[in-house]
Amino acid sequence: MTEASAARGARELFGARFGEAADGVWLAPGRANLMGEHTDYNDGYVLPFALGQGVTVAAARRDDGRLAHSAPG
Repeated sequence: MTEASAARGARELFGARFGEAADGVWLAPGRANLMGEHTDYNDGYVLPFALGQGVTVAAARRDDGRLAHSAPG
């Protein structure tokens, strides 16, 4: 799945679930550490790498102070 199709899918799911357009869509690529978990901020060595998977989120502001979420599947 491309980033564009993931964003399109998130936007469509948001509209179908909540009945309005999302204010924005964001994508966070997956990442894993082969070595060095929690050592990078202690001046240690770390070896992160990108994954082929990621998370795509569509969101809109609400006036009632609540958070609602939905996921496909």
